[in-house]
Amino acid sequence: MAEIHQLAVAMMPVAFALHNLEELRGFEGMRRLYYGRVPWLDARMDRGVFRTAVVALTIAVAAVFAWEWVWPSAGVEFLVGAIFCALLLNALQHLWVSVASGRQQPGVYTGTLLLLPLSGTAVLAEMLSRGRMLAVAELVAGAVLLPVAALAGIGLGLLRRQVWRPGR
Repeated sequence: MAEIHQLAVAMMPVAFALHNLEELRGFEGMRRLYYGRVPWLDARMDRGVFRTAVVALTIAVAAVFAWEWVWPSAGVEFLVGAIFCALLLNALQHLWVSVASGRQQPGVYTGTLLLLPLSGTAVLAEMLSRGRMLAVAELVAGAVLLPVAALAGIGLGLLRRQVWRPGR
């Protein structure tokens, strides 16, 4: 099981970067689908803010996964497990929204072909090797981490825009 976990840790940053590129490419669809429902956010959201958010999240995930690879510890392993769970939930959400709407949503291809198998395999391996209770704790942490990380990335993008382009 450890080999499966290490393989997933090595591959996930690349898969996540590709997923974020797909989402960035489909920014207008993402905006209509998610941000258009929240008027105060939609009024502030643009491609630059979204790009900053996905770049920051991609770097953060890669850094945590590199940390796990170089200096493994129980705390970092838990955080990696929570990130795997968050990415599994993200992939399932892309798939669900695409099926429910009858239209391909930005992120569904890489979510289904890359994130879902990688994160699903990693979560299953965690559950089998470390126990169900720890996997449930990681799933709960991942469910909290997903929206918090997304909003933090957007906040960083809004802050970056204010610093580099005040008045927008």
